Amino acid sequence: MTPIRVVMGLCGLWGLLTGCISSPLASTPQAQTAAASLPLHFYAIHTDQTQGTPIGCDQAAVMIDSALVQTGQLSEDLRLALIALFTTPLENFPDYRNAWTHRGISLDGVTITGDQAVIALRSDQALRLEGVCSDAALRAQLLLTVFQFSPLQSALITYNGENLKQLMDASGIINETDRFTRADLGYNQ
Repeated sequence: MTPIRVVMGLCGLWGLLTGCISSPLASTPQAQTAAASLPLHFYAIHTDQTQGTPIGCDQAAVMIDSALVQTGQLSEDLRLALIALFTTPLENFPDYRNAWTHRGISLDGVTITGDQAVIALRSDQALRLEGVCSDAALRAQLLLTVFQFSPLQSALITYNGENLKQLMDASGIINETDRFTRADLGYNQ
């Protein structure tokens, strides 16, 4: 399935990220050239589960082209994909929605060591879990966006300093050091 392309205004998403200030995305010209043709994606929710990866509640996660290209640096590519996820509204696409855009999320940091990512999210809002279907959408969008990068096998994601996996867990079994893994996708990925 071909991802839809989100077309932005004057400065585009890059303008949202940088205020339209020019900044090099990769440390070497070779990395920029190699990555120039590889788009960065995030995932949105489609109201028809046949349109992407079914996530339950008759919904599907669908890859969205952010209109940015990969830099060749994994931590920077992940950071840009997450910023696209948290800031790209999809109101102009009738069957798509982004469960993250109105949550006031900012990214405090992304670090990668080997195959593990540590992602720190911040918001002035408490995490609102709104029920099985909404929570499945939040989780699917975030994990599919993170794990689209094949070198990553696990991610410790914090939300206002608390483990997001633990916050989203209703069982009480998950502890503060547990990480999301590819197995948490629970989809045929």
